[in-house]
Amino acid sequence: MRPLLFALSLLLLAGCTVIPVNVDYRPGYDFSQIGRYYWQPPQSEPQLTSVYTSELVSDRVARAIEAEFLAQGILRSDSQDQAELLVSYRIGIEKRVELDAFMGLEGSYSLHRGGLGLGFLGTRSQEYREATLVIDLRDPKDQRLLWRGMAERRLRLFDKPEQYDVFITETVAAILKRYPPSQ
Repeated sequence: MRPLLFALSLLLLAGCTVIPVNVDYRPGYDFSQIGRYYWQPPQSEPQLTSVYTSELVSDRVARAIEAEFLAQGILRSDSQDQAELLVSYRIGIEKRVELDAFMGLEGSYSLHRGGLGLGFLGTRSQEYREATLVIDLRDPKDQRLLWRGMAERRLRLFDKPEQYDVFITETVAAILKRYPPSQ
């Protein structure tokens, strides 16, 4: 029974991935005054053709950001003049290569000499795509960057739109969990 519980625990932990997030912000800025935001047009850059560079994904990211801000009591403004923040985001996609080196024990024995050694057996490479989601928050008065949060995640292809929703919502939530910054 214990081995079965241990195996189930490992499976559950494997599903709980921690999303690494990097944040930078303008020290000394009073983030407590922010109650309304306004969307800046998305900043698009040439990138690889992918399911992650579609309008469907852009809509999901925007909905996830809006939901996180609403949960923090920050409301969307219809006018840039009434907003304390300008919000924009970018999605970048890069090809990456992962290299795994294999090492192993080798041994031999003869009448004169014997030995055991650690040897390099080879490498394996795997190509994959990684997405970077960057969320920028700017001052509407002078366009200065006030806060930037970003996360990188290995892309997966899903069968259902709901799976993309979960992937994107988790990523946005991990980033905006670090807003406002604790100074």
